[in-house]
Amino acid sequence: MQPAPHSYPVTAYPARAAFNAWQATWPDPASPGYREALRFHQAAMEAEAKADGSWHDERADGLERAAETRLLPDRRCPFDTDESIAAEVEDMRSRARAFRREASAIRASLVQGRAAA
Repeated sequence: MQPAPHSYPVTAYPARAAFNAWQATWPDPASPGYREALRFHQAAMEAEAKADGSWHDERADGLERAAETRLLPDRRCPFDTDESIAAEVEDMRSRARAFRREASAIRASLVQGRAAA
């Protein structure tokens, strides 16, 4: 499977590398401070991903997959209508496009910042 065009090596993400190093020790979830450390790593990785737009791309990917899945015949409920499914799918796709626009705007500002530096 090819990596997504917006994916970067883990080394580009220091918070992800720190989490991987912490996780490699497989700390005991029952140990004191485990939950706090996990929350810290998760928050750091999310902030890092939001800073370059990759978080937004992941959300858009998820919404696009959900929209495609919602169209499958075995995902229909008895009360679903073609119109309700179409509206739901269009809403998911619209939100995915919004996330993509936000990711593009973040990347454009990063490029402008690098060019100015």
